[in-house]
Amino acid sequence: MRLKSRKPFWFSAKSLDDTNFDPKSEWTDVNIANRELLFRSYIGATCMASTSIIADENPQVKHHPHYPPPPKRIASPPKRRSHHSKTSADRNADADERGKVCFGPVTNHSSPKPWNKCKRTFVEPNVTLVSPPWDNVTLGDTIHYRIESNLALDRHCVSGGNFWFAVLASARGEPEASCGCFVVDHCNGSYDLFTVAAWAGKANLNLTLVHTGEAVNHLRNVVWPAKDRVSFIGFYHPDNVTDEKWPRTGCNFRGPGNWTGLCEYEHPKAMGDTRLVCENKDNVPCETLYRMKGHGARIEGSVSRLTKNVTYLFASPNSYTPVSCSSNSSYTPVCSSNLTIKGTGELVRKDLPRCRPDQPIPKFQGYWKDGVWHSLLCAMRTDWLEKKQLGQCLQNKRLVLLGDSTTRQWFTALSRLIGVRGVKPPGDIYCCHMVRVYEELNLTMWFQIHPHVLASYAVDVKDTMFEVDVFDGLDDPACNYIVVISPWAHFTQWTHHSYLTRTKLIREAVIRFRKRCPDVPIVVKGPHPRNHKTSSAIIYGSDYLIWQVGLINQETFHGIGVWFLPLWDINLAYPKTNNVHMPMEVVREELKMLLGLVCEKH
Repeated sequence: MRLKSRKPFWFSAKSLDDTNFDPKSEWTDVNIANRELLFRSYIGATCMASTSIIADENPQVKHHPHYPPPPKRIASPPKRRSHHSKTSADRNADADERGKVCFGPVTNHSSPKPWNKCKRTFVEPNVTLVSPPWDNVTLGDTIHYRIESNLALDRHCVSGGNFWFAVLASARGEPEASCGCFVVDHCNGSYDLFTVAAWAGKANLNLTLVHTGEAVNHLRNVVWPAKDRVSFIGFYHPDNVTDEKWPRTGCNFRGPGNWTGLCEYEHPKAMGDTRLVCENKDNVPCETLYRMKGHGARIEGSVSRLTKNVTYLFASPNSYTPVSCSSNSSYTPVCSSNLTIKGTGELVRKDLPRCRPDQPIPKFQGYWKDGVWHSLLCAMRTDWLEKKQLGQCLQNKRLVLLGDSTTRQWFTALSRLIGVRGVKPPGDIYCCHMVRVYEELNLTMWFQIHPHVLASYAVDVKDTMFEVDVFDGLDDPACNYIVVISPWAHFTQWTHHSYLTRTKLIREAVIRFRKRCPDVPIVVKGPHPRNHKTSSAIIYGSDYLIWQVGLINQETFHGIGVWFLPLWDINLAYPKTNNVHMPMEVVREELKMLLGLVCEKH
């Protein structure tokens, strides 16, 4: 059976089902082999990509044969620029390097590991400045560091693939500034780290070893493919029971199979061959499933099972360890001393390209200076949050925000910034389904959360809606929509196969929508690092898997006229602690970039 969900009040009455949809059609496949194209500060493990997560060897994204080519106003993606150092994606493009991995895949997590005697004692890496010379760093320079981490007594223990967070930040007492870095992994324990001198003054490199290569390999090849990592409690509400006695049961995602005696909930158009399967101990009618919440005990049990004998990989000193950057080489140590950037003011680039869908993401996405994020993605106006400009951008529009609670932050922030009173229609649910109508602007703004929310609170099934159903229901012939999609924060516990299938199906819904409304701005909101309150959260909310989810989203939605808005750097470089719900200072700067993309079009 299919879980029922609400329709927004502007939907037509027609069915959301598409009987002509074929989830196995050839054009639903999209190349994921290059999804690690942007190899940045927070990722040193992309050379570990295995063929088990590559869907297509063809480096070109496939298009629907009946979907017309993009209109001329959308520029074709430029060819990859050559760089002095090869990234993982560049190496994978070379025939003699294809398939190179830092560790071989592991298929049975109970078998002995190649690293079961490694990394029990943290060895401080050497970090040195390569260029420019220590005493001649100038505003606008590219700064190149070298990390040497292959220093264990047993050299077989370290083969690269470490996952890093790296931020260049102003020194104490200087004007507050910071920017992210990106890393090139050579799969031998050495890494090249690059950043930009974006402001004048003193700066320090803040380097954190998030995961060792051994831990990353375990996440990729043991944790990510494991089934039953995501578990829910399902609450049923038959007519013959009171609220205090609702039957409850355990639920998990499953593939095709014989689920006789269980409650099976499938939606092939949104989830492919993945379906929710719930126990039915009380023999309640399956259609009375009413609420769901995360099953904390089962999730914790899954983490314990998947990390048996390797818990040390995800504990101090091998996880989220700040690096002091002592050096034994002839180069100058970089973390214990301030780097002086010569010049005045801050980096200003007047040669940024015009913002357009499917644009390549630059290595240096921007930098913080005195509480303001200076984006280097493309040339965009930054005054769209002012009341007059914001009203001009959103007037006569239907703004649709599809995602999780981080997307809800955008909804609530925009509600305050619009500056005119909005009407709340009946049925507004804060967690999941929120609508505001601004009659003065002829603007409707809608936030909708997706099903299967992994939360400590219970979410009513009727208040959730799959993204594919939302897209298929947007049928206003005026096509005055702006759409944001943000599927990431609740999906690190899905298997790679299930999440990739789900994302491809959203892509196909976007293509169907594009046939009706070819010019509507659509933005994919990227993920960002989050906080981890427990050791288990490091596994089931893994920053590494969050980053991988972002790469899947970026690659899957490429080539169909969609903007991918990367938010990793702006959050990682923020001078305060990362959290899943970042402060309003960050949210405002994210919204500046969103509006800079979609408002310029109008």
